[in-house]
Amino acid sequence: MKRDVGWRRIVPDCCVGVVLFLCSACVGAVYVANWGAAAPVLPGLFAPSVMLAYGHGYINPDLDQIPKLREFLDTIDESRAGLPPRVDTFSRVDLPAYIPQVPFTTLHDRELYLIHVVAFFWRLFGVSWSALTPLFGLLFGTSVVLAYGLFRLGMNRVMAALCALMFMTSPIHLEYLPVLRDYSKAPFILAALCVTGYIASRSLDRRALWGWSALCGAVIGIGAGFRIDVLICVVPSVLVVSFLLPRGSILTRAVAVACLIAALLVTSWPILSRLGSGGNKCHPALMGFMAPFSERLGVGGTSYELGHKYLDAEVLPIVNAFARRGNPGLDCFLIYGTAAYEQAADQYTAQFIKTFPADVVTRAAAAVLRILDELRAGPDHMAPHGLANRPVLALYRVRLWVEQHGLGHMRYVAAIVLCGLVLHNVRLGVTVFGLVLYYTGYSAVQFASRHYFHLEVVPLWFGGVFWGAVFSLIRPQVRHAIREHALAIFTRRGLPLLYRAVIPIACCVAAVAAPLFLLRQYQDTRVRALCEAYLNAEREPIEMRHTPLGDGRALVQGVSAVGEDALPWAPGQDGFEMEWLMAEFESSDRNPEITARYDANVFETDLSWVATLPLSERRPWCDGDLLRMFFPVYCASWTEHSPNWLMFRGLEIAEADRPALKGLYRLEHPDRYPLILYLTLPPWWESMPRCQHLTR
Repeated sequence: MKRDVGWRRIVPDCCVGVVLFLCSACVGAVYVANWGAAAPVLPGLFAPSVMLAYGHGYINPDLDQIPKLREFLDTIDESRAGLPPRVDTFSRVDLPAYIPQVPFTTLHDRELYLIHVVAFFWRLFGVSWSALTPLFGLLFGTSVVLAYGLFRLGMNRVMAALCALMFMTSPIHLEYLPVLRDYSKAPFILAALCVTGYIASRSLDRRALWGWSALCGAVIGIGAGFRIDVLICVVPSVLVVSFLLPRGSILTRAVAVACLIAALLVTSWPILSRLGSGGNKCHPALMGFMAPFSERLGVGGTSYELGHKYLDAEVLPIVNAFARRGNPGLDCFLIYGTAAYEQAADQYTAQFIKTFPADVVTRAAAAVLRILDELRAGPDHMAPHGLANRPVLALYRVRLWVEQHGLGHMRYVAAIVLCGLVLHNVRLGVTVFGLVLYYTGYSAVQFASRHYFHLEVVPLWFGGVFWGAVFSLIRPQVRHAIREHALAIFTRRGLPLLYRAVIPIACCVAAVAAPLFLLRQYQDTRVRALCEAYLNAEREPIEMRHTPLGDGRALVQGVSAVGEDALPWAPGQDGFEMEWLMAEFESSDRNPEITARYDANVFETDLSWVATLPLSERRPWCDGDLLRMFFPVYCASWTEHSPNWLMFRGLEIAEADRPALKGLYRLEHPDRYPLILYLTLPPWWESMPRCQHLTR
């Protein structure tokens, strides 16, 4: 009889899931085929897929010697005006009889399963980008169904289906569907989260627990072969199985963890076995501390920045300069993807986190708030880009109204839901709190929408649970139960229940607030010492020369080769030089705009940046007080896929502001300082925050 009741509950959900899958797969395929902009693909990533599809085995062809294959694989964003559309199809007849090969890259090692899946679809439907449309539909449909399963863990069937519909039609969700490499992780992360939530919310017998744990490990392991990012799901899954189950002995939990890890290792061994051969796991993390991500997160207010741009070339010189401190004889330019670069990047990242631990926590907290509050559509982004169908746009206006009026102020809604969960079940409340903090906070590593678009399920889940509870008040028996429950809380027999809820909530708040407070005290001391070290650094004055540029601006260069006019090496030849400079400015009636000007062979290596100095700020400037701006400058040449180079030219400043520039200095012994920062210290720098804080 119990089995029949179970099937009565499962069958309707299965039917809803099938309908959602079919509808969302069609929506995803139609969007990619008609409105989704062609997404650029990393050069050469799917070259082995072409070889597999045409029966040549898993080899990496030399694209320089097969120009038509390079033309096909080097996709171009068609939305950029003036550029030709990408080549959609590649024919077997364009392959030479003998296929020249080059070594595989780390991307080929780490995204092995994605490459084989693309090859499978190309073998079935022909080698063309449009032949991947069924794959996009499959991935999109799977993501929506898994989101529905996640919603069902906290709400009734109708509300879960409505939330899944909102997720299916989400502008940010649809816009990242054509970006195959980034989107491919979404179904696996959602599946791991759904399975973890199911394990935590159900009282399973030991065999069922072991089976679900193995399934969770297998999902994560297979997903790692599509995108290595899926491995982030290992930590919360293991913690939930170890400590947050409704029941189970220590032995049962240990076996469940073993099943999870074993399934993970078996399914991902081809990927994990290559992780030690070199990569870039800390390179993206360093990029995530750059100024553009601080602005997206809504944090700042300090005098320091690690960098100004979201470019690989911003991190490459930093890591190379750091590597040469420990190895002055290093005569090559380290490129990410190599073991030597990875080791240097790991060490520099560890040093950065050791100096700025409070910023790491603050950025994670900001990511939680941004994902809860700011993934909603707005009037200026009501529908996915490219969609122009009028009836569909009319439906999106209805969706916008629902989202604006029903899913606003989600940080407060989430707090209410979490308090209600703790009141109902302490273990479940703590589990949801921990999972939300982990998955949303992790996105601060590099807070770009391509890394967190799938996390829109989080605010939708809280919104669905909240409105499901509100609508349930229509039922008289629910209102009566809530009234009795509330009265019990404020009576003697209800006090234990109240204490049981208040104490875990206070512990959750303290678990976030206490470490942040202690880390801020620690970081304040470290950053103060760092600023004083820079101010007291030995420095050499640089004689300046000014070159008019027209339009009332001038280029300031150092006579002693600070600011190059020509690259010292031939393009493609390894070369690297780094100088650490300090510019001094006095107070002014204006806030001058300073541009550090670089020359580069391509946009992706141009490190030019702009800073506005607060020289007119009403502060107690005294005679002799100066604002000091510390900044590194680079001259580098290296070869990656092609020759690249960058070269610092000098500082651009308006002629009217040039008198405010009082001096330019070269810092001696830069190897004595642990971090390479952009630092602006006005006379009142000691009163400025030395930890990042929320700016919105």
